[in-house]
Amino acid sequence: MKLACRNALENINSLIEYLGSFDKFFIFSDFDGTLVRFKKNPYEVRLSKKAFYVLQKISKNSKIITGIVSGRKISDLEFFLGNHLSKHFDLFGCHGSEIKFKNMDIEIVAESLESIESIKLIQDIIEKKFINTPGFIFEKKENSFAVNYRNALNSEKKKIEDLKDAFLEFEKKYPVKLLDLKKVFEIVPRNINKSFAIKATVKKYYKTLKEDSYIFLCIGDDITDENLFIENINGINVKVGADSLNGTNANFFLNNINEVIIFLNKISCIN
Repeated sequence: MKLACRNALENINSLIEYLGSFDKFFIFSDFDGTLVRFKKNPYEVRLSKKAFYVLQKISKNSKIITGIVSGRKISDLEFFLGNHLSKHFDLFGCHGSEIKFKNMDIEIVAESLESIESIKLIQDIIEKKFINTPGFIFEKKENSFAVNYRNALNSEKKKIEDLKDAFLEFEKKYPVKLLDLKKVFEIVPRNINKSFAIKATVKKYYKTLKEDSYIFLCIGDDITDENLFIENINGINVKVGADSLNGTNANFFLNNINEVIIFLNKISCIN
């Protein structure tokens, strides 16, 4: 089902009919910018009551298997979702470096292991150099390192440029890559991206699913989610944000988080 990128809500009836034709469908959803709004302090995000209610409905639908795929570490996702929700979902953290299927322990993807020591070294260097920069928030994770500059003043523009240049130099020296995200620079293992969520899911569930009996639905708002869309080229991919459709591999879009929640609410009733 490969269509030109168009509004998912305007095509909701055909999408519901199509998804309902499968025995099961898998949802892979980004977190920040897709399910929750960005905050100046990344640790202050919260699910809205409506989002919590809809995710709860989805968790009770046996036809749907849901994965949250995020740049955040899994322990953060568990905190923000709460135990009541997180225990029902598969979780993929640090852009695919961490994997936790329902009722299982966290697994670190082998491809990320070669980069862990380099990332720790980069953390130390960057913190020492920029620790006194107003508006910089350092996000330490086991398998990546991010600097959120959403709170930085315009007067710190040079510091932001210096930070990016420093990360680009590390990219040349170590097995890491720079993600230039929405007011965030993040260093991650070179060979890791969110497509690992789909690959791990196929490996996990393939013995229990008949061929052509399931489909994947991916939803996300930023450049890292394009790796999900590319891996899911024969499925349904929904880009969040109509202002960022240029070059996307999605076949549908939603304008904002409110539309995401409305969309998820409608498909949560598929049986």
